[in-house]
This record gives sequence, C-alpha cells and structure tokens, in this order.
Amino acid sequence: MASPPSMDAVVAATPVAGLLGQAFFQRAPGLKAVVDLGMPRNVVPEAVGGAALLDLEYLERLGEERRSGLQAGLARAEQVGLEEVELLVAELVERFIAPVITRMWVSERQTLEELVGELVEPELIERLAHRFAHFPVKGLRGLARQYGSEAAQTFLQEAGLMEVGRG
Repeated sequence: MASPPSMDAVVAATPVAGLLGQAFFQRAPGLKAVVDLGMPRNVVPEAVGGAALLDLEYLERLGEERRSGLQAGLARAEQVGLEEVELLVAELVERFIAPVITRMWVSERQTLEELVGELVEPELIERLAHRFAHFPVKGLRGLARQYGSEAAQTFLQEAGLMEVGRG
C-alpha cells in the first residue's frame, strides 16, 4: 500500500476486521482522530498511537451518558412540573374555600353573640370567633389539599356551611 496522503482524521466503516493496523498508522503519523464504525472493528486499538479513537463502544457510552443526562433532566422537569401543579391545586383550593372560611367565621361569631353577646365585649367575640374557627379551617384546608375539593365540599355540606350546588 502506498503512503496515504497527509490527513488529520480517518473514518473506517467496513466489514473487515483489523483493516487499519500498525502498518497503516506508522505511515499516517499526523492523525488526530480515528473513527471506527466497522462491524467487526476495522481498527486495531493498540496501533492508533496518539490519535483519539472513537469506536462504536465509545460512541455507545457517549450515547448512554447523554441519555442518562436527559433522563435526569426529564426527572427534574417532571418534579418541577408536579410541584407547580401542587401549588396551583393549593391556590385553587384556597380560592374555593375562602368564602366558606368567611361563612365559618361568621357562623362562629353569630353563635357566640347569641350565647354571650350581652356579657362580653364585641372585640372579644371577634377574637373568640377567629380562635374557634381556626382548627376547623385548618382541617378543611388539609382535607381539601389531600383529598380534593369534592371531599371538602362534602364536609361543608354536612356541616351546613355550603348548600348543594353552591361554591
């Protein structure tokens, strides 16, 4: 075989095993990269010298690393998406139950006014109404977050704080 022309890289993709060996690489000392796409290997790896060898095994490994990176990125994106959906659901639940919370507080205040209105100052009745409504409101929020607005709606209907078909 005559001396190959001066080149920086060579690509081999034949069905011939060991086509490019020690003799070839001795006549092509300036090679910077060797790409072996052959099946079986066209290049004898030990003969490459200082050139970078990119063979199918190396390219597969790069592909696996890239896929792993993409999968990790997708997992992060999915997590961010789920977190955003949870925030949106929480916001929608708050919008749904905000008027109900007001009705709960008004109901507590009316009950206190009926029971002790003549004995206690109005400011204390307001504070007590907020205090008495605190735990049911907290429970209602948790119920709605965990089981959805339908569960909260059922609770409110049973408690008489929401009429059927009314938000």
